[in-house]
Amino acid sequence: EPVDPNPSNLPWCFYGADHPDPCKEFNWEADGPGFTKEFYDIMYENYRANLDVEGCGAVVAAPDKETPGGSYYYHWMRDAGLSIKAWMDINDNDYDSVKDVLDGYVKWVGIVQKKVDPNNIDVRIEPKFEIPTGEPYVGGWCRPQTDGPGLRAMALAKWGLILLNSGQADKAKNEVWPLVKFDLEWVTANWQENGCDLWEEVRSNNFYW
Repeated sequence: EPVDPNPSNLPWCFYGADHPDPCKEFNWEADGPGFTKEFYDIMYENYRANLDVEGCGAVVAAPDKETPGGSYYYHWMRDAGLSIKAWMDINDNDYDSVKDVLDGYVKWVGIVQKKVDPNNIDVRIEPKFEIPTGEPYVGGWCRPQTDGPGLRAMALAKWGLILLNSGQADKAKNEVWPLVKFDLEWVTANWQENGCDLWEEVRSNNFYW
């Protein structure tokens, strides 16, 4: 049950120090990744299908618009930033392998950064966007989500480095850097602001979740 009063914003649920830890009983040693090549390829293709969805550059949370509990056919800024970074990671930062997805993502970010947010917040800390229009979602949601700009800037900066290493300095500086700079300007000016946590349940100023 919640602690009241709770000036330190302690979590509702916890175990005491004497609670047994079942995780210590598992054997975490393995001699392989745990997945067959066939299963990895299935996951990879499904992952790719959620990137640059509808050719608009967005990253969709779930492609099924009839998801039980409500549609997840939206682009969440922070989830997308992590997904795009992971896409480069699993493709070993290979320019040819990630180019199409990243070109689409750069185009998407360039559009949504310029949107006027109808929810009376800076559009850089808006949680989710409509696909394919890029319009901010206007329904009730836990706003703002202050880790979005940093995560998006991290992904774009990684892409900028790939471009530099591929001999495309002009594209990195003229197309990608302005987007990174715009997001980081929010971070440096507002890093102490309160926002919604990773599970959108509590608020705090610890926005590097």
